[in-house]
Amino acid sequence: MDRFDAMLAFVRVVQFSSFSQAAISLNMAKTTVSSQVSALERHLGVQLLNRTTRHVVPTEEGAAYYDRAVSLLSELEETEAATTASKAQPKGRLRVDMSPAVGHHIVIPALGSFVDSYPEITLEIGCNDRPVDLVSEGIDCVIRGNLIHDESLVARKLGTFDLAICASPKYLERFGTPKTPHELEEHQICRFFSSRSGRFFDYNFTKDGIRSSVRGRHRVAFNSIESCLHGAISGLGIVLSPLYLLEEHLQSGRLERILVDHQIDGIPVNLLYPQHRMLTSKLKAFRSWAEQLFAATKHVTPPN
Repeated sequence: MDRFDAMLAFVRVVQFSSFSQAAISLNMAKTTVSSQVSALERHLGVQLLNRTTRHVVPTEEGAAYYDRAVSLLSELEETEAATTASKAQPKGRLRVDMSPAVGHHIVIPALGSFVDSYPEITLEIGCNDRPVDLVSEGIDCVIRGNLIHDESLVARKLGTFDLAICASPKYLERFGTPKTPHELEEHQICRFFSSRSGRFFDYNFTKDGIRSSVRGRHRVAFNSIESCLHGAISGLGIVLSPLYLLEEHLQSGRLERILVDHQIDGIPVNLLYPQHRMLTSKLKAFRSWAEQLFAATKHVTPPN
């Protein structure tokens, strides 16, 4: 038994909760993966996995072994990568997921520099706001706005989106311009809600050290910030949006900023990846590139 191969097979089975998916990821037969894990269990003298017809989950001993195995495999990969860094470029398929707004307006326009720098990496980019399971879907990392409370993920902060609150001239002419956040309670809001949680987000302001939170009323809500913008442009209500999405609409006059003397809490944006997955050289390369990209993006405040 090759203990390294058996350890890797076991780690993949836990990550995918499936012998079949682990075998596919390793380009092996399912029977080979099963034999390697069984040999590892005999070698260690403990049962590492509970197997049923539908599920594969680690035992208590298996979970403890998994944590140590992931750490060892990651350290081994980093050692090999450091040794061969001068000879080899990061390579392989890298699957990344992000919102359509971030993809269309920030990442994709700049992607040529990454492709030129890493010709051996093949990118597969998903642009959607749906919830994704990184491990079961084989996604290497995601870029997401707002705080993500998931202990299974590592969050690398890329920055904070600066925000502004706006409305169309048509809406303001019809309903008036609010002078204070409190007056928003009497206005229609083009509300954004999260596809992942279904949560609606309040508008949080600060002026002269005093914080206020406003919900407002809405008759139409959207799970896409760009849809919120189009709703506001058509006169449906007031919208809160990242400034990087607003510039062209402000310059064209389709939208006007309001409450400009109030500070609005920004939206943190993070790159997230599974905590127990080995940090590959291709993921490190994309993470470093994304950090530089967002640091140079207008209306994104860099991390402290």
